[in-house]
Amino acid sequence: MHTLRYMGSKLALVDIIAPIVHEYAAGRGVVDLMAGTHAIGYALKPHARVWANDVQHYSQVIGQALLGPCKLAPGQLVHQLAREYLARQRKGFFEEVYSNTYFSPEQCRDIDAIRTAIMALDPPVQPLCLTALMAAMSYCQSTPGHFAQFLPREHRRVQALRRLRLLDVFRHKIEELEEGLVEGKGENTISGVAAEEFSIPQAAGVGYLDPPYTGDQYSRFYHLLETVVLNDSPAVKHKARYRQDRFRSNFCYPSRVEEAFLRILSVWAKADLPLVISYSARGLLPLDRLHSLARSHYHRVRQRNIDRRHSSMGKGEKPVREVVIIASQSRLQSRLNTNR
Repeated sequence: MHTLRYMGSKLALVDIIAPIVHEYAAGRGVVDLMAGTHAIGYALKPHARVWANDVQHYSQVIGQALLGPCKLAPGQLVHQLAREYLARQRKGFFEEVYSNTYFSPEQCRDIDAIRTAIMALDPPVQPLCLTALMAAMSYCQSTPGHFAQFLPREHRRVQALRRLRLLDVFRHKIEELEEGLVEGKGENTISGVAAEEFSIPQAAGVGYLDPPYTGDQYSRFYHLLETVVLNDSPAVKHKARYRQDRFRSNFCYPSRVEEAFLRILSVWAKADLPLVISYSARGLLPLDRLHSLARSHYHRVRQRNIDRRHSSMGKGEKPVREVVIIASQSRLQSRLNTNR
């Protein structure tokens, strides 16, 4: 299920990663510790109970929409309510703060109108509508592919984007999401704590960890999604108008990343449960060191290499090697090939 453009999304790697995680779950539940846009959790939804966790509120909303019970969103009603809001000519937070930055003034008005309309809906259908709104924002944004910076309105790349009616894109995204929703195997759970603080559910069978690879904080690249989900009016600073209460992940600091990995490895090893880790050969923590940490807690550590071309969000593509590290206490012989 594609929702929005997202750094490090595992959507293109679902066919590789999801079978590994599912196999090591051994018929029990799956914990996605840093779920992002929930590519892996959604792929496993028909096959296993999923606990999806992410400290970012926008990720939690996407998880509620994709992993919860399938619900049809009243897209036509939202469209009608939004148009009524626009007719009153009220100026909302996005129009006041973000006009001619990430969006045109008209698109900002649409965002304010849609967000206000969603608030009038019953809570159970709000996550799907909010996910469609985030998808529309991702589609229309005048940026290199994220919200850490915006391109000037005169830039040739954004002219066509500025002419898009975000309200119409939103309605199309709702239809797209509804068409793709699948039923789950069990009652899934969405939580919002730092991965290092997550308490393992008794019915879990495997953990999946997909942390940031670099010093780039996701709260900086997706701050607008956090704001539209929280529906608040945060203090903003700098040219990019970032929220000042952004979460900072320990995995994005060279001085903290090793301890962050150690805390998670220790908890999952103590529970005698396997841990599957997605990482990069160019990650802040060298792979040899990550293997050493894993071996200090697990009897068996293996690695699957994935060579691919990775989008640089506006700077073209570059070859990268991503890895899947499988740490387990047993000597379960996986049917999947590994390189190490």
